[in-house]
Amino acid sequence: MNIASCIEFLFPEALDQDYLVQDDGEGQYIKEWNINAPIPTEQEFKKAWKDLTKFKKDNEYKELRRKEYPPLVEQLEALWEGEGKIEEMRDKIKAIWEKYPKP
Repeated sequence: MNIASCIEFLFPEALDQDYLVQDDGEGQYIKEWNINAPIPTEQEFKKAWKDLTKFKKDNEYKELRRKEYPPLVEQLEALWEGEGKIEEMRDKIKAIWEKYPKP
């Protein structure tokens, strides 16, 4: 479990200077806490880690797709150039969808 990742997940509005997670070789701990909320319990951290892991797994396909999509300029040019280019672009994007399907 990564405590800093859990904090970012639980408190998305928090900034890096709002807390400090440290590891001196014996495991992570919260050294400073300046968030206007109680420090989460161990169980809340475990649940946040489980939820974060599931969220990342459920959304991984989006990032993989994003990396392979043709640049937006090329997509717009295909629209401008017309029917043949639109179909070609649609086929490229469909292949990416099939390569990285939604879970």
